[in-house]
Amino acid sequence: MGTQTLSVTFTPNDTVNYTTATATQSLVVAALPAPVAGAAGDVIANRFTATWSPVTGATGYRIDVSTSSSFSNFVSGYQSLNVGNVTSVNVTGLSAGTTYYYRIEAYDSAGNGIDSSTISVTTTPAIVISTPLTVSTLAGQALTLGSADGTGSAARFYYPSGIVATDSSGNVYVADTDNDTIRKVVPSTGVVTTLAGAPGLAGSADGTGSNARFHSPSGVAVDSSGNVYVADTLNNTIRLVSPAGVVSTLAGSSSAGSSDGTGTGARFYGPQGLAADSSNNIYVADTNNQTVRKLVPSTGVVTTIAGGAGLAGRADGSGTGARFNFPSGVAADTSGNVYVADTENNLIRSISSAGVVSTVAGQAGFSGGADGTGTAATFDGPSAVAVDSSGNIYVADTGNFTIRIVVASTKATTTLAGVAGTSGSSDGTGSAALFFQPAGLSADNSGNLYIADTNNHTIRLGLLQQAPKIETQPQSQTVTAGSSVQFSVTATGRPTPTYQWYFGGTAISGATGSSYSITSAQSANAGSYTVTVTNSMGSVTSSAATLTVNAATTTTTGSDSSSGGGGGGGAPGWWFCGSLLLLSLVRQAVRRRK
Repeated sequence: MGTQTLSVTFTPNDTVNYTTATATQSLVVAALPAPVAGAAGDVIANRFTATWSPVTGATGYRIDVSTSSSFSNFVSGYQSLNVGNVTSVNVTGLSAGTTYYYRIEAYDSAGNGIDSSTISVTTTPAIVISTPLTVSTLAGQALTLGSADGTGSAARFYYPSGIVATDSSGNVYVADTDNDTIRKVVPSTGVVTTLAGAPGLAGSADGTGSNARFHSPSGVAVDSSGNVYVADTLNNTIRLVSPAGVVSTLAGSSSAGSSDGTGTGARFYGPQGLAADSSNNIYVADTNNQTVRKLVPSTGVVTTIAGGAGLAGRADGSGTGARFNFPSGVAADTSGNVYVADTENNLIRSISSAGVVSTVAGQAGFSGGADGTGTAATFDGPSAVAVDSSGNIYVADTGNFTIRIVVASTKATTTLAGVAGTSGSSDGTGSAALFFQPAGLSADNSGNLYIADTNNHTIRLGLLQQAPKIETQPQSQTVTAGSSVQFSVTATGRPTPTYQWYFGGTAISGATGSSYSITSAQSANAGSYTVTVTNSMGSVTSSAATLTVNAATTTTTGSDSSSGGGGGGGAPGWWFCGSLLLLSLVRQAVRRRK
């Protein structure tokens, strides 16, 4: 809008002397341009970010937010809210699936103000967590930082940001970033020990245990031999920690760079995420280089598989033709694919074994917390990814304070735990669990997720709910009447499933265990038996087991007295012969006495 020209006409009167009868003078008065409000960003169910352009001459801004375009009904706390001299503000505490309107007023030191045009924003629908994750705290104390080893809540961490599960013994390893250490957690006991490094003593020295030094390590990976690999972020190196705690530098040097090469001849720039594949190759999210690298531990050779060094962007493509924007997490599946948490692009990307980069989920450059399929889903600064044996991708959606899943078969993204836009430290299931910027994530083969809840300084355990599955079917049996019978089934599922047995399709009252017994089977018990196994994720019915009940057999000895005296044939029995012999002996004895 610039300046405005004001024309003023002066007319002579009796008390003022003018050199001219009439004069016209133009005065230039400074005018404040209207701010230009932009489309809202970071739109989720309970929040959006209002943005606007800076205004020359403005000393500050006020914001109005309303549920009506006429601004007749203001959102509580957002009527002429003075936000100071900034150009964006988070509008919070909103309702899901609701349209809001906002405008910005720029004002100057004289109190002059001018409004922007009105911008409408519709918040996303409330997220319904259909497959909830049950979350508990495995180690550490929420919002309490430290470096102590110990069991469960007695242990202390300091902004842990990398986690990997598990080695062959079921251990979990943690990059305890601000402690400059690598920690070990035994999930079965919650015992935490320090594997390598010394708390608060940053450095780059190789050595054993506490004699080794790290500088803000951010990522860890484990190979099949139990070796732990570390993205030593501020040292720009990849380190190796043996099972005995011996630390060596595998690749890179303290000098930042982007060159491929062997061992210390390679260069990294702020590497963060690591992942190991089934062949023990190590993949590196070389964050500040905007690339994903591959390291072969047996040779130390480092190559760039995707991205252009120093070239941030969001393009899909092959190899160095693809672009990332501060990738910080990687994961590898069993098919040779690598998945990337492309943090500043708010995307989940994949790299095929041929080096082709594609976008799996998210909208490039747009932050949010919406569930959906492919680009219909939105993320907010995802920092870590993990993949299970089925190829499902788990995401630590750091800026949303949530844990998400991208289903391999459909590319559908759903929220497993947490509430987008709401931080906290609560244990619980689904939306009852709260996180505070989780930045590390790992999955094991048993359906467990391990979470580095970074700003809570804790390690969390997430148990995925699983539909029931019958592992051992009930078996058909044949018994004699009066015998005992037991049918049994073994099943898995989370939550723990319940059971109901059926006979001929009719539920058996009280038969609600994993086995069903009949103490004295009779012909009336013969037939088909099944069991239905149920939990909150669904039901499954066993195959039919058939019970056959045979009549009991009777055994008789001696002759049947009711059969009369007839009947012959066959040789005489032993008892008959014996009787004749005894009778003969008695008669001989009598004769001798005579």
